[in-house]
Amino acid sequence: MRFRVPGYYKQFTCIADRCIDNCCFGGWQIDIDKETIDFYDTVQGDFGDRLKKYVDKEAGCFKLNNGQCPFLLENNLCEIYKELGPEHMGLVCTQFPRFTEYYGNIKETGIGMACEEAARIILNDSTPFILEETDIDEEEIWGEYDSSLGQSLFILRDKIMSMLDDTSLSLSDKLCVILDKCDYLQNLINNNNYDEIRKFCSDIDLIEDIKASSLKQDTSTSIITSNDNSKPDNRVIKAINMKIWWAYLDLEPLNSQWQELSSNTYDYLYENSNEVCSPPYDNYLLEIYLTRLTKYYVYRYMLKASFDHNLTGKAQLIVSNLIILKDLFIFRKGKDSNQDDEKILMDIIHIFSRETEYSEDNISDLYDSFIFDDVFSCKSLTNAARGI
Repeated sequence: MRFRVPGYYKQFTCIADRCIDNCCFGGWQIDIDKETIDFYDTVQGDFGDRLKKYVDKEAGCFKLNNGQCPFLLENNLCEIYKELGPEHMGLVCTQFPRFTEYYGNIKETGIGMACEEAARIILNDSTPFILEETDIDEEEIWGEYDSSLGQSLFILRDKIMSMLDDTSLSLSDKLCVILDKCDYLQNLINNNNYDEIRKFCSDIDLIEDIKASSLKQDTSTSIITSNDNSKPDNRVIKAINMKIWWAYLDLEPLNSQWQELSSNTYDYLYENSNEVCSPPYDNYLLEIYLTRLTKYYVYRYMLKASFDHNLTGKAQLIVSNLIILKDLFIFRKGKDSNQDDEKILMDIIHIFSRETEYSEDNISDLYDSFIFDDVFSCKSLTNAARGI
């Protein structure tokens, strides 16, 4: 099997007690695999009694104590690690914030931004996106993977990454292209036109499409490029963004940090917008950071369409998340204009990621909104992307 990781992957190591927002607290469920639970059942003595008390075998998770893992010590280190050794920590505890997906004979792993250290690494990665490959001795996993579609999407993803690395193009144009091409391909997927999918992904030149302003017009969405002066009015963008926010505000809140941050941002930018002045920040620097976040989302989510055949949904998720993240940044910058931009983004990103990426229910609810709410149509999101 081929094992792939982003170029920045090997930079990650857990910073343990130096972590400000530890993954062992925050109110979210900490799962334990069955093999680890079975071992904990064999531990004797006082510590074994504590394990039995705080492990919910039926739910397969720890019983939280005031929203945190009961085995988190005062110095933010792990008591299980201390008492039993790292080999007896559960898979979730040893693997977080890593995520893995299997595409037949390809295994891809990355680091998720719910971890503040992972967010720091991704935000500071100024190099072109690359995947490092090695051979590993693991059995291939095919499952529901559509290899014909996956092969084409690997080609498309490589081209999108190259486009995102091109600094001569605006992020808004890049996002419009992602929406446009994914929506076009979705029609081909729906019609099982795999020959045309392969041809399209092999032949398309995304960078030249933008530079020549020659986007195909036979797709379901009308694209506005930077060479077109018909950028939507700010009031139109604001109305779209406000409705996008409604879907995120309806998600099940997983911790108080998200509840406070999201409601305050929405009130600041939309409910009390007459009081808002534009906070001072470096637009160029913010676009660089948002572009790096886009690469993260493209890597993590686009190939998942080879399982559920919902490529448009992946593009909708990417653009909608970026709109929310930019709004969160503007709110926090407006409240403390002297705070470092990178620090603000690192703070809001891992809070946002925990809410949207680590809850299957919330991810499912977002995809439902993308299907049934007109504000998430590719045409609507294209207009919203012009405001990023």
